[in-house]
Amino acid sequence: MSKKVDTLKPSTFETIDASVLEWVDRVLDIYATTNEGWKKVPVLWMTAERAYQLKHKKEARTQDSEALIFPMMTIERSSVTKTDVGKRPMPGNVFPEDDYRKGSITISRRINQNKTKNFANADRLKSSTNQLNFPTPKNEKIVYESYSIPMPTYYDVVYSINLRADYQQQMNEMMTPFMTHAGGINQIVVEKDGYTYEAFIEDSYDVSNNISSLAEEEKKYETTVKLRVLGFIVGSDKNQATPKKVIRENRVQVRFQREAVMIGDIEQWPVQPKTPEVARYYPASSPPSSEAGSGTTTGVPQTITGLQLWLDATDITNGGTQPSNGTAISTWSDKSGNGSHFTQSYAPYQPFVSSSHGDASNKDVVFFSMPSYAPHVNEYGGVTSSGSADRLGSSLSSSYPMTLFTVFASAEDPSTLGSQNRLFVQGSRMSTEHWSVGNDQGDVGFWDGGGRGGDLGNASYNAKQNTFYVTVATVSDHVQGTSSLYINGNLSGSYGGGYSDSSHGPGYLALGPLYPDKVDYNNWGTSGSIAEVILYNTVLNETDRTTITEYLFDKWGVVSGAA
Repeated sequence: MSKKVDTLKPSTFETIDASVLEWVDRVLDIYATTNEGWKKVPVLWMTAERAYQLKHKKEARTQDSEALIFPMMTIERSSVTKTDVGKRPMPGNVFPEDDYRKGSITISRRINQNKTKNFANADRLKSSTNQLNFPTPKNEKIVYESYSIPMPTYYDVVYSINLRADYQQQMNEMMTPFMTHAGGINQIVVEKDGYTYEAFIEDSYDVSNNISSLAEEEKKYETTVKLRVLGFIVGSDKNQATPKKVIRENRVQVRFQREAVMIGDIEQWPVQPKTPEVARYYPASSPPSSEAGSGTTTGVPQTITGLQLWLDATDITNGGTQPSNGTAISTWSDKSGNGSHFTQSYAPYQPFVSSSHGDASNKDVVFFSMPSYAPHVNEYGGVTSSGSADRLGSSLSSSYPMTLFTVFASAEDPSTLGSQNRLFVQGSRMSTEHWSVGNDQGDVGFWDGGGRGGDLGNASYNAKQNTFYVTVATVSDHVQGTSSLYINGNLSGSYGGGYSDSSHGPGYLALGPLYPDKVDYNNWGTSGSIAEVILYNTVLNETDRTTITEYLFDKWGVVSGAA
């Protein structure tokens, strides 16, 4: 069975030493005849730590005198010399990359499957197929991961392998594997941690003994085998400040930011007014689904996980016949596929389709009016002393966290409203508290229902009459989380904390007044246009939030960052 190794582990002196030790101990695997029979000859690495060997190699010494037991083999690194330039596999020098990571030699390369797939899917969504994972003849945007290491430095490392025995027969048995292992040549290969080093056994052996001495000392036989290893060192081991292995990715696409303020948006495909999404995100040959109310229309918002609601004024029936200018709206279909349609069965309070309100790039919007503060018959058939306003309600019940995108414009001059508000989207889970997005006393704002500290308006964004704004309201957790408001791509403000009551949340949603039976200080309606509403049941990251924001900018002609 093959052994798994980390081939990107740097080659060090310890790696070369270990390769020689394993070759002698495991590859040659030398045995000899002893007083106790045929036994493996122990192999020791010569170090200065004699105390360590006494404690951890007790089997190599006698118990009474602590004398070494022979036969035995010891290995010692005796010399290190830099390899001659002409004998190195890489005689020149490869300078590292000029950055903080360095890295000189590329040793492997592989395809990054996820990033390559993302580029392919992005191209498919912009093509006539408009399908994720659609087969393509050839993907030109392949993302590769390249692995590089510092340039290896080559050294000739010489090892002395000392064979010691009590008898001539033992010495003969130990010497024979060294003489025959390489056959007619003296070249061998040693390996460790996936690295392979070439080594050479010197032709001559230093043989010595004291058998001619008549003294009373113990007789011994010694032979020294010289092994020269052509090794290499990669990096500075633990003293290296830069990475031991560097991963880099290639460039597959170069993007230039567009100066939309100067030159305006450039249409990528022919514009087809009054059809859903075609102005920028669909080619002329591929409009969305044509089946009325089918719920199968797809687009940019559905490419991001967590979509809960999608109302689009250019596609009120979700792929069906678009109502004409001036038509009252009883149902605004949800395009998210969740069936959370917004409805109004009471004709006097139904908003209508408009092509003339605001500056929405000549697209249809849904216009809400707020005609009266006088007593009126509400949509329940009862008479109330408060005012009236157009309203669309839904059975959708949401909860925090959330990310809410709203595109709206006020038909009134907000600077003339004083302390009055004009609220376009509202929600509540309790009758005493609500949240809302709209014109907050003249400013574009977001009230998160968490006290006055949660009133996220910005004086830099004084709402202008008949001017569309793209707002993004996020709430992570109503108890301890953060509420934030982005206006035309810029962060307007954030607010931390909230009620300890976990029942607070977006709850049910409404366009116009939150409650159907009154319009007063706590339940403002609106007089203006709603172009698009998109709700996610999570706080989107910056990349996804920017994707939807730019989609709305392009579609509704809103300039990024405009105050």
